[in-house]
Amino acid sequence: MVYIVFDWLKSIIRMIIDQTILKFKPQLADSYSTTISLLIAITAIYLILAFISSTKKVLGIILALGWVLLIVSIVLSTIGI
Repeated sequence: MVYIVFDWLKSIIRMIIDQTILKFKPQLADSYSTTISLLIAITAIYLILAFISSTKKVLGIILALGWVLLIVSIVLSTIGI
């Protein structure tokens, strides 16, 4: 069940970034859609933990680092570096 939802989310994200951000390099859309889907899932877990636990600081740092690295990676691959 979880895999079906994750795969569905990944395919939607792949379609969106294939038509927008990575319009000129659609072959990269699959790898980035997997990463974005994983980060969305971790973000959802983080939001749940923010109300339950005090471990949100560590997860928040990991989450912020993940999003920053993803954005930098997309920008660099779009530029061609």
